Amino acid sequence: MLFNPNQHEILGRIQSGEEEQETAAYGKVNLTFLSGEALPLCWMDVNYRKTM
Repeated sequence: MLFNPNQHEILGRIQSGEEEQETAAYGKVNLTFLSGEALPLCWMDVNYRKTM
């Protein structure tokens, strides 16, 4: 799950044309929202409160 901080990768597919693409693992550190904003730290780091 995207919001599980214990999981460092998620499974997904890149959209390319009309054909369904193969599922691949993507590291959360490389993901951003469409707006360019980074994912919330609490979705990636279990100890995010200690690092603040």
